[in-house]
Amino acid sequence: MTLSHRLFFLSAVLCAYSISHAARPAAAVACFAIVAGRKTTADGSVLVGHNEQNLAPCLISFDRVPRQPIETAIAEKYRYRGGGQRPPETAAYLWSQCIAKDAADSFLNEYGVAVVSDKCPSREDEIDVLVERGEIRDGGVGYLLRRLVAQQATTAREGVLIAGELIERFGYTGTGRTYVIADPNEAWLMAIVRGRRWVAQRVPDDAVVVLPNVYIIREVDLSDTANFLASPDLIDYAVGRGWYDPATDGAFDFRRVYRDPFKPGEPIKNEQAGKPVGVASGNGKSGEIAPGDGTPGDGSAHSDPPDPRRWWAHQLVTSRTIAWPPAAPLPLCIEPSRPMTVAMMAEMLRDRGGLKPLSADTTVEAAVMQLRADMPREIGCVYWRITCEPSSSG
Repeated sequence: MTLSHRLFFLSAVLCAYSISHAARPAAAVACFAIVAGRKTTADGSVLVGHNEQNLAPCLISFDRVPRQPIETAIAEKYRYRGGGQRPPETAAYLWSQCIAKDAADSFLNEYGVAVVSDKCPSREDEIDVLVERGEIRDGGVGYLLRRLVAQQATTAREGVLIAGELIERFGYTGTGRTYVIADPNEAWLMAIVRGRRWVAQRVPDDAVVVLPNVYIIREVDLSDTANFLASPDLIDYAVGRGWYDPATDGAFDFRRVYRDPFKPGEPIKNEQAGKPVGVASGNGKSGEIAPGDGTPGDGSAHSDPPDPRRWWAHQLVTSRTIAWPPAAPLPLCIEPSRPMTVAMMAEMLRDRGGLKPLSADTTVEAAVMQLRADMPREIGCVYWRITCEPSSSG
């Protein structure tokens, strides 16, 4: 039995279990991603780890979709118009989908382009308002976006450009989201706001990034197109809406400008307040949760609390103690204490420690995509996964 057959068999066996397991009392909907640049990993691969979490029980379908003629697979309006001559067929791809959920799919295509995502609430208006203003056109694009990237992208950067073109053409219908689009050479974070604004930042090769359900891209250098890409009016639009004033607000900070100010971070249950929390490194003093919800600030629309899962994951990666709440904003990029591996990422995805677990009863799939450039894509790019909450599997 080949590896691909074993994976499909494992997926089928665990589907029934995942339904009953996900039916246990749910803590929250909170997807989570980890991205490791190729210079931080033991084998030189780009690694992408992801927990897919949903409130309601769902059936996971894991399929291999073969190449298809572009004319029949993708409506003409959704075809990428950049990049010169396009292939006559779509890419073949692995597709994990949570049946009946419209934002819970992950992909890995034959070129080694991986796509996962986490919901990130934005401050943009509701859909009907944007439709009236012409910001969302011809039905917009939402759930279909990641599949269109998997079908058409040959590199991660091209995937960002494809998604950006479609967002600017139609408008994004979801409240907001950050996509991880990666290939064997590099990974990008792409933060999208409802409507036609987006920004993408390349993950440095020598860095690890952890992504919860909040925007984490902050200051951007739009003149550095090797590391940043964005919609052309990203800053001007924010100025026009009164969300950003260059004269008084300093450098443009995407997170502060575009996040939903009334949903600035993930809540921590009040019954946890004041209880000691063991640090991830195990060699320092335990932190304590501040009274109330455990976040600094006055709870107003202008507070910008830290994210508890990101705080915990930074400690797991760096093996360093970070007090709660952190004295300063957590950095986007961190350096791991040792080379990252598939096994290390899997261990993080099943972690149940901290103020808010990286994995929860709501997890319906955990996956690590191992993207190696020194092998043929057929064997160098592997989609490791489990259907159900990962700590239930040894």
